[in-house]
Amino acid sequence: MAQNKKIRVGITHGDINGIGYEVIMKALEDPLMTDLCTPIVYGSSKALSYHRKALEMGNVNFTLVPRAEDAADGVNNLVEVVDGEVRIELGSPSEAAGKAALAALKRAADDLRNGIIDVMVTAPINKDSIQGDDFHFPGHTEFLESRIGEGNKALMILFDDHLRVALVTTHLPLAQVPEAITKDAIVEKLEIFNDSLKKDLDARHIQRIEKQTEEFFKEYTSDFTIFWYCVNSQYKKQFPGDIYKDMKTDAFLGVLMCRFLVDHNKRMDKIIESKMGFAQSIKNPYMDKLETCLDA
Repeated sequence: MAQNKKIRVGITHGDINGIGYEVIMKALEDPLMTDLCTPIVYGSSKALSYHRKALEMGNVNFTLVPRAEDAADGVNNLVEVVDGEVRIELGSPSEAAGKAALAALKRAADDLRNGIIDVMVTAPINKDSIQGDDFHFPGHTEFLESRIGEGNKALMILFDDHLRVALVTTHLPLAQVPEAITKDAIVEKLEIFNDSLKKDLDARHIQRIEKQTEEFFKEYTSDFTIFWYCVNSQYKKQFPGDIYKDMKTDAFLGVLMCRFLVDHNKRMDKIIESKMGFAQSIKNPYMDKLETCLDA
């Protein structure tokens, strides 16, 4: 995904008789949300209108789009996934509400798999009324594993900026939890968790490198400009007839920058290794660009 493109967040409306629309609208009421991302709600315009009126939240507006691909930045988008009329019975489970919840889940999950949205957020469902031929799972986790997991096992992880907690058991009555916590189950979840942490760490590592490198360039741009002219003037003195003196100056500074980035990457690996016990070396995303320039 391009750096200047906002993250597309797909949001399923959950059970239309529940708190899904209230949670969604109260979250999107903050104008900062559309500054941070492009919200795409998979739901029903009629259900949205009902809840917006009931909650007196007419100030939260949505743009109706036929597909997530058509979503616009800077606004709250709504993809219609429910055909025809909907009957809202607040607090009461119904077959229609279950079908509406499933329709949103299917559409959003498929869009996530196809790369149309970048992340998927799910509002609460009623785990009884949603059951049927196309949904025979205890919850979202198992449904997503089946529909878009491509053979990979899903793992429920609770986290914030400082802590990640993975669950060995999910969607079980408390009385059944002790017998479900087995050695094999723990090992399986740890392996999945370990793979997930490595992927997240790689992504965070790259983001940190990009940010710090950008900050470095901003801080020392003037210094490098002066340095460039100093080096270039020496080339002019030594080789006054060389028509490639500017290119050689660029190449010289490029080599210095490559060395800086390689050393910086090594320092980051050491920091991560000291905290995590391992560090998988990641090639700096700026390296290929610089090396291409040098090769040219």
